[in-house]
Amino acid sequence: MQYSIKPILHHHEDKDKRYKVIIQVIYNRTKSFAPTIVKVTKEEWDGEKVINHKQKLSFNTAIKSTCSGIETRLLDHLKFDTNLSKYQLDLIVKDKKETTRTNKV
Repeated sequence: MQYSIKPILHHHEDKDKRYKVIIQVIYNRTKSFAPTIVKVTKEEWDGEKVINHKQKLSFNTAIKSTCSGIETRLLDHLKFDTNLSKYQLDLIVKDKKETTRTNKV
């Protein structure tokens, strides 16, 4: 049961030269990504945390909180089922409930 959870910069920059910070989760060679509320420039990013920004403390707290929540949900799910599909991993990472489609008559 190996997994990896780490914050990374999204590859696309906006018009202000800022990048979204996203959380990359890898489990059994399957990748999934979770959004955060953080946007920074490359100069304000140090691999896994925000530096040289006036809100770096709150940004780093938001990133760590998101990572911690993902890890908790993943470990809770892995107690019962260690064989996750890409769809199930996405649901866990993005904290969404599984919906079933019903046909209404």
